[in-house]
Amino acid sequence: MRLIRYAKPYIWQLACAIAAGIGCSAANVWLIDILKQVIDASMRGEFASTLPRLAVNAVLAILVGILANYFVIRMTGYFGACILRDLRRDFTNHVMKMAPDFMERNNFGDMIERASSDIGTIAGYMQTYFKDCLYVPIIVIAFAVYLVSMQPVLAAACLGPLFVMVPLSIQLLKPVKMAQFAYVKQLGLTNNNIQEAFDGADVIKTYHLQKKMRDKYHDALKKTFDISNRNDLWQYHLEPLSCLIREAPTAIALCLGGYLAFRGNVTLGILTAFISGVEKINEPLVGAYQLVVRTQMAMISIRRVFEIMEMPVEDTGSRQSEINTDCKHIFEMKNVSFAYLGQELCEKNVLEQFDLTVERGKRIALVGKSGCGKSTVIKLLCRQYEVRNGEILFCETPFSEIRPDDVRSKIALISQDTAIFPMSVADNIRIGKPDARADEIMDAAKKAGCDDFIKTLPNGYDTLLEEKGSNLSGGQRQRLCIARALLKNAPILLLDEPTSALDKETEVQVTETLRHISQDKTVVTVAHRLTTITDYDEIIVLDEGRIAERGTHQELMEACGMYCRMYHNYAASGGAEK
Repeated sequence: MRLIRYAKPYIWQLACAIAAGIGCSAANVWLIDILKQVIDASMRGEFASTLPRLAVNAVLAILVGILANYFVIRMTGYFGACILRDLRRDFTNHVMKMAPDFMERNNFGDMIERASSDIGTIAGYMQTYFKDCLYVPIIVIAFAVYLVSMQPVLAAACLGPLFVMVPLSIQLLKPVKMAQFAYVKQLGLTNNNIQEAFDGADVIKTYHLQKKMRDKYHDALKKTFDISNRNDLWQYHLEPLSCLIREAPTAIALCLGGYLAFRGNVTLGILTAFISGVEKINEPLVGAYQLVVRTQMAMISIRRVFEIMEMPVEDTGSRQSEINTDCKHIFEMKNVSFAYLGQELCEKNVLEQFDLTVERGKRIALVGKSGCGKSTVIKLLCRQYEVRNGEILFCETPFSEIRPDDVRSKIALISQDTAIFPMSVADNIRIGKPDARADEIMDAAKKAGCDDFIKTLPNGYDTLLEEKGSNLSGGQRQRLCIARALLKNAPILLLDEPTSALDKETEVQVTETLRHISQDKTVVTVAHRLTTITDYDEIIVLDEGRIAERGTHQELMEACGMYCRMYHNYAASGGAEK
């Protein structure tokens, strides 16, 4: 039923396909009837006199059949292709509109399975089986009506068993649908193991986890195979019923029809036409169970695709869009408590009654032990997650009154996870400003300190980067992300440990670049290396989701508290001068 709204724009193409199907079926019935007339005319000795008329009718029937069949294929193909195009477009658009935390809350392998395999199954069905799904009922009804009109008794004897066995076989196929649903779900989990193996290849090899990961994948693969095997066995068990559907009507037509012809109740032409008509009905019905299986598989895939498309998206309604970033307070977090999905029942939240005020033009640093909530604050400010307890204000306006995109348009984010896409260097930088000119891109690259190494690449700014920027070093990838943020020129800069994965020399260079680009901007940074934040306006020390200390570097060092101990420990490890 959910596909009906996709079919409505193309209802005329569907109507043309149905009309063409009726025409094609009529042409087939006409040809069988001409065969009957030829045989009966020959038996009466009137073949010569009726030949011209029957020959003309045969030619017309063949032409009508060819033309109608063309339109059936053309219209069903166009109809299916349009629905598939719209479905793929809407699926992608819907996923793009979902909250950024969506992928973190869902099985990645299952998502890939839905986006590729499930939509591929729908595509295969539309291209191969949709025409049959539309045409088979038409031709069966057309020939059934013809056979009944020609010899009702014989038609009832031949077709009666079909109208019992075909629905029975379809009913027996219901378990296949459930098994297929379990199969595609398990296949998604199996594919997730492959994704884990690719993403964690270095760790897997370093810790000699190959056997463990291989065994884990083999276990998932065995479960997938077992479900698939049970599904196939159930279909194989129905093969005898399929053979009975194929052979029974023809056998009845030959035996009972031959008896009626011997008694003189039917002519030889009627018997021949009847057997041919039964074969025309048998031909599509033999594959009916396979058509039902494919239809069920397509319905399962459609259901899985629509499960994603019915998930809620980010609220982008008509709310305040004019934001004044010249106000005193850029961000205000008031009594915010937050836990990630699945952690709501834990006794401790990631953030607990958290308060934070970020003034315009100030540079704020967040420090603390791992897991204290530093990166969570950045994610909440970017609206990657929505808070349920407490309130966040942006430019003195509650988040609930501002569209997420309007907040993000004022923010440039540079994190430790460098997002590099498989496209040219210029296009990777242009993400910060899609309509940027070539000279603007080069200027941003120079300010970010990456123009020199870009010029050494094979095609300069037009060099195609590999997936995740694997043909660049860590420092080069980070500088491209800085250039991207520079090009966006947003008034607010959020930094989530951007130098944590860099070596000492590269860290110094990138830190200097960040210090340069952050002038006259509001900056909130998560810092692991404390030497990079000694000149910040305020340093906030987090401990178990709460603010433990706050102040400048000098004030916190003089207080000899938690920050002072952290800094001395960092210095003792070779990170800074004491």
